Amino acid sequence: MKRKAILLLGVPVAVLIAVAADYGKWMCSNCAAPMSPIEARAFIGSNINKHVPAWIGKDTVSICNGTACTRYQTPYGGNVGTIWSPIETTPDTGGPYRGSGLSMTGIKTDSGADLAGYDWGALWDFILGGSWQIASIEPNGYVVVEPIYCTGNPSYDALIGACP
Repeated sequence: MKRKAILLLGVPVAVLIAVAADYGKWMCSNCAAPMSPIEARAFIGSNINKHVPAWIGKDTVSICNGTACTRYQTPYGGNVGTIWSPIETTPDTGGPYRGSGLSMTGIKTDSGADLAGYDWGALWDFILGGSWQIASIEPNGYVVVEPIYCTGNPSYDALIGACP
């Protein structure tokens, strides 16, 4: 009996528990409160993702516009390529804010082609998926993208010049 107790005590037990986190308040002076799911995903992808080591399911972040703040929650499982859910909108009580950015008003290529007539969600998936990268964000809120490699969608690849 003594030997079994010693063996059990000698076995290290590691339990990894993932706990949802709140990533604070972010200022977006030209954002609606709440934003559409596509706009929220774009703002988070271009302004907040680089400050978060890894999203997990039920993480939250608040996006404020000076008047109101909307708290968004990651989808269960942390799949940030899907829709972020607005869970509450409250008055904006001011800073401190963890950072700031602009609402994405459109996407265009580094060669100047405006992608406004295309499905925003699909275009953003190419950025999140790594086919395209954000080259810059213009003061008017346009995201300028450049190709990293082909997406496999000939119409999108032709627009951005990814696959000659």
